[in-house]
Amino acid sequence: LTEHLLTELAKNPPTSVTRTYIQCLATVSWQGGHRVGEHLEKLIPLVVKFTSTEDDELREFCFQAFEAFIRRCPKEMAPHVATVTQLCLKFMTFDPNYNYDDGEEDGDDRMDVEEGFEESDDEYSDDDDMSWKVRRSAVKCLEALISTRRDLLLSHSICPALLARFKEREENVRADVFAAFSTLLRQTRVGSSHHSIIHAGSDSGAKQQEEEPVVALLKNQVPVIVKVLHRQLKERSFKSRQGCFCLLTELVHTAPGALEQHIPALIPGSKELQGVILEAFSSTSEEIKTAASCALGGMAVSSLNEYLPFILKEVSAQPRKQYLLLHSLKEVISACSASSLSPHLESIWTLLFQHCECQEEGTRNLVAECLGKLTLVNPAQLLPRLRQQLKTGSPLARGTVVTAVKFTIVDHPAPIDSLLKDCIGDFLKTLQDDDIDVRRVALVMFNSAAHNKPALIRGLLGTVLPQLYKETRIRKDLIREVV
Repeated sequence: LTEHLLTELAKNPPTSVTRTYIQCLATVSWQGGHRVGEHLEKLIPLVVKFTSTEDDELREFCFQAFEAFIRRCPKEMAPHVATVTQLCLKFMTFDPNYNYDDGEEDGDDRMDVEEGFEESDDEYSDDDDMSWKVRRSAVKCLEALISTRRDLLLSHSICPALLARFKEREENVRADVFAAFSTLLRQTRVGSSHHSIIHAGSDSGAKQQEEEPVVALLKNQVPVIVKVLHRQLKERSFKSRQGCFCLLTELVHTAPGALEQHIPALIPGSKELQGVILEAFSSTSEEIKTAASCALGGMAVSSLNEYLPFILKEVSAQPRKQYLLLHSLKEVISACSASSLSPHLESIWTLLFQHCECQEEGTRNLVAECLGKLTLVNPAQLLPRLRQQLKTGSPLARGTVVTAVKFTIVDHPAPIDSLLKDCIGDFLKTLQDDDIDVRRVALVMFNSAAHNKPALIRGLLGTVLPQLYKETRIRKDLIREVV
């Protein structure tokens, strides 16, 4: 089939027929995989030639074929990478019907319009203009190259070229530009991690030197990245702004600290973030509320002394937002080191026990999870105090304490294990508690221990199993009939 297509394409058929043949080549490559590789020496020059044809649809199909070859035959494509890369860089800017203002990137000091958003280039419209499809296919082809050819990360042309296309007027194409740049960032991160693993035995200076070829090149581009994203963040398009924030997230994961000097420009209202996040807690969207909760927790991790007291205060002051604030607190406890949390242990512990008898079960479970994770921070100090609470609390408090113990039982070795083995019998005595809800959570805790750390309960089975079997009996007083 491939030979037949080669023969037909060599005859220079009409453009409409050529389009069909090129499409067919791409499909054969996607389906045939590496088997097409042996034909690439003949295929690539033909497809390259057709990119010069003045037909936007044909050019689009040519880049789709290149993408298929790159994804499915990466080894055989190696000799042609430079050629295809240059074509991608050329045609990702192909916009003959629109004149971009070369000075628009320098307009950071202009007055904002329409509530702070810039006038979007998307207002330009030409229903007959198909050049955007060429640009989009070229960008997607370039993304495929970045994904499969890590050596391209050291190219001094790809990163600036993608940054220059952030001004793309078509929203869908701009989204693909963001996606391609995010792929570049992810590949950079993978590359630097690989270097770190290989050179783990070297000293820190040598290790840092090893990651410079990839990461330092990116860090040099950070001011330019911030500049172009700053403009995009003023666009009306929600999709564009969302793409900007996703890209910034990838950037800080790839080069931690790279944006430290640029936060005021990217988030000019950062000092009011607390209020903005609390306002987001009232959103009708559950996704926004959850994201706001995680964001507040993340901010507190990086600036504990500033944000943790705020979270603790708001947990008590904002009953309706208590669940989300406790989620933020859980993020803090999970992410912070024992040394950084140590000065705040007492205030967190006191607050959690103030809310361990909350009537809302979901909130109690979250309090229990926080207590369990906090106990893992300093088990020698906090586990005895957790056990003491079994004797003083109400049924709701006892249930919260037992659930907290469940969260101290992790599926990997931990410093708490030896301490927990000595006192888990006291917590399992709640299997005989008068309150059925306490017995229920005790069973859940027992089940967690049996699955994750059976050694904790092995010596107690003689006394625990009879109580467990007792709970399997059907009790008529617990049967409820629904009419």
